[in-house]
Amino acid sequence: MSIYLDTSILVAANKPGDPDYEYAKEILNSKVDKLTSYIALAELISVIARLLITEQIEIEPRAWRILEKLSEEEKAQAIALYILKKGLVDVLGCLGLMPTGIPSVEVPVELQMGIKIAPITRLRTLDNLHVATAMLNKRSNNIRFFVTGDKEILKKSQIINKISGLIVLSPREAVEKII
Repeated sequence: MSIYLDTSILVAANKPGDPDYEYAKEILNSKVDKLTSYIALAELISVIARLLITEQIEIEPRAWRILEKLSEEEKAQAIALYILKKGLVDVLGCLGLMPTGIPSVEVPVELQMGIKIAPITRLRTLDNLHVATAMLNKRSNNIRFFVTGDKEILKKSQIINKISGLIVLSPREAVEKII
């Protein structure tokens, strides 16, 4: 069994003061198989770049010594990869491209599914892409749970479960039920 983590969990586990900090850390430190997507990787790098400016990101002191030599761009990428590696989180890649009906325009399968579910979930675009990615990888990666700290996704948990079969959990629920 695997769990899909959206970006909020990856950020919360490394941002003291986040309401989900302790639970997110426990999730990342757990032995359960953890997955996220290339979408989360892009989001994570963007969030880290902003958190670096305000010094709100928590990294082990020995890692900071290595990071000092890097540019800001390299730092954000290195921290994101460090978070994923330390948490043993595997990143799901693009499943392929699909035609759109517009001549010579193809889009990732995940984007096509995100577009399809948008009128049903009424979530923000990137949230729909996370749900779509977890849905499309559910069988092949044995994903049972979608763990998020995002309040909007949590509000739509029943709808997401109905269209995908995924069980949406908050970080606290994940720790209490599966960790």
